[in-house]
Amino acid sequence: GSPQYALGSPLVVSADVALADGKTLRIRTEKQAPENVFVQEVRWNGRALSGPFVEHGQLVQGGTLTFVLGPQPAVP
Repeated sequence: GSPQYALGSPLVVSADVALADGKTLRIRTEKQAPENVFVQEVRWNGRALSGPFVEHGQLVQGGTLTFVLGPQPAVP
């Protein structure tokens, strides 16, 4: 196994996941629409991730994972 999660286009507009010790993982999307299915950027607590992965250890600390979607694949 790996302590990383591979990220793709979310199916929800937003979700809150209750974690241990009263922490919360918030998942949010921006510009979600039927024509916007491609991930343009993913941010963890406001900072852009450098790739399409996030560490399990980050998520269990609580915070906000934001997906920005668009109509075309992002160009690296």
